[in-house]
Amino acid sequence: MKRFKVNTWILWAVLIVAAIVPVNSIMSIIIWKDVLYSTSLLFFSLLILLLVKTKGLETKKVSFVLLFLLGSFMLVFFRHNGFPVFVITMIAALIMYRRMWKQLLPMTLGIIIIHQVITGPVYTALDVVDSDPQEALSIPTQQIANIVTKNGDMTEEQREYINRLMPLELWPEKYNPSSVDPIKFSWGEYDRWVIYDDPAQYAKHWAQLVLQNPGLAVEAFLDETSLVWQMRLEEDGHMNRFVTNIYYGNEFNLLNQVIYPKVTYSAQLYLKVDTEAEEFLWRPAVYLFFITLFMYVAYLRNNWRVWLILLPIALNTAAVMATMPAQDFRYLFNASLFFYAALLISLLNFDDKGGSLRE
Repeated sequence: MKRFKVNTWILWAVLIVAAIVPVNSIMSIIIWKDVLYSTSLLFFSLLILLLVKTKGLETKKVSFVLLFLLGSFMLVFFRHNGFPVFVITMIAALIMYRRMWKQLLPMTLGIIIIHQVITGPVYTALDVVDSDPQEALSIPTQQIANIVTKNGDMTEEQREYINRLMPLELWPEKYNPSSVDPIKFSWGEYDRWVIYDDPAQYAKHWAQLVLQNPGLAVEAFLDETSLVWQMRLEEDGHMNRFVTNIYYGNEFNLLNQVIYPKVTYSAQLYLKVDTEAEEFLWRPAVYLFFITLFMYVAYLRNNWRVWLILLPIALNTAAVMATMPAQDFRYLFNASLFFYAALLISLLNFDDKGGSLRE
């Protein structure tokens, strides 16, 4: 932004606000892969900004190539959905800037080849196992649960199949509209091997139930994904913000020692934001709305190519929405990061080689 002549006072104001907002303050010291992934997604999006702002000429710089390879590597490996985000974005970039294909194509293919080699032979050699496939079935599980709970239209064959997954009388008890975890983690009752042994059978029954109960299926989808589109948390809703204690899988017996209790207590009060502001600071839908608004302003001031900058964020949001297992802010932390970049991007003039808002 400094390079493109954005006013220094504006930059400092945005940076200070970004630093003191509770969301960014706490996420910056939590060891989650989602935080690293969100940071890499922001970095990748800024590289796309450079690509668009310079009309593809930035790809001729060695520094850009090195940064691009590093940013793309982080993007595709910190979380599974980073790879399709990268591939689709680069296909769009190659189409839009096809005159620069000699620079863009080798970088794109290089990352794809590295990804396939590491996730293939390297993972096999190191005995890296895939994550639980159930993680990708959150939405179908919630739709089935809502249909069972609301006494939707089901055939006897479908009832028998669902009963094999988990006894029918337990579905209403376990179903939480905003989180699939109570069902997914019912280890002694929810038999996921029914799915793994015959995925086609599961897909068939799920598709039939959705077609028979479209209203209930859509309702379950919207409830599970409200983090993406709903700006205020409903009174009976639930959302996970952050965790600062060691609560799962502590095989090394690590201790979470509090050094200064008063400081910790004061920090917790600040981070929890127990006011009306919390409704907006901790809702990704708010950030996504303003991101779209700022990018629309940038589009009006410049041209349609600006939308390429938003594409990685949009693709990631769609991927998260398709598989969201719970209302966890960390899944869309990237939106709160890109929010500040989008604000500054809306100030740029892409037709001006020097930028806009000159000092």
